[in-house]
Amino acid sequence: LCKIGTYVTGNVCSDCSIGKYRDGAIAQTQCETCGIGTYQDEKGKSTCKACQQGKYHIVDTNNCENCQVGKHNDDVAKTSCKSCLAGSYQKNTGKVYCDLCPAGRWTDKTGSSSECTLCSAGKFSNPGGINPSACLDCPKGKYGNQTGAPSEEVGCGGKCPPGKHGVNVGKDSVSAACSSCGAGK
Repeated sequence: LCKIGTYVTGNVCSDCSIGKYRDGAIAQTQCETCGIGTYQDEKGKSTCKACQQGKYHIVDTNNCENCQVGKHNDDVAKTSCKSCLAGSYQKNTGKVYCDLCPAGRWTDKTGSSSECTLCSAGKFSNPGGINPSACLDCPKGKYGNQTGAPSEEVGCGGKCPPGKHGVNVGKDSVSAACSSCGAGK
């Protein structure tokens, strides 16, 4: 009888080769190939290893690779990594999660590998915002000239002065955001 991790060839027990295993449940005359998302980089083993979080298994190889930039993997034993969703990015390899765009920044791309873009003047994005894949407009009656504003309070501090009222959203100046009130109003 051959021990687990080995198989019979003639009258001799031989180690299972790299990429294969034998756990005792299968015939002694063969070793099984490691399944999808698993690998074995040593001879004579009874199990295969699962690719860890932040990595993926390349089919027909005996190793796991780091997830590329713009991707992540929060599961084990996978053959691919997930792209970062809009509103997040990952600039490093081998990561479990993507980073959310910080306040004042955004991205609408999936699989982004660079830090998010600054919100333009007249717009803002809250920290851990409701929608970090877009910047929000300053509301009617307010405007702002700061890029990368982390909140409405910071980015939309300008208000229409007396005698003017808000007519446009997402503007960076009083002239673009406000219009004169009609006579007697």
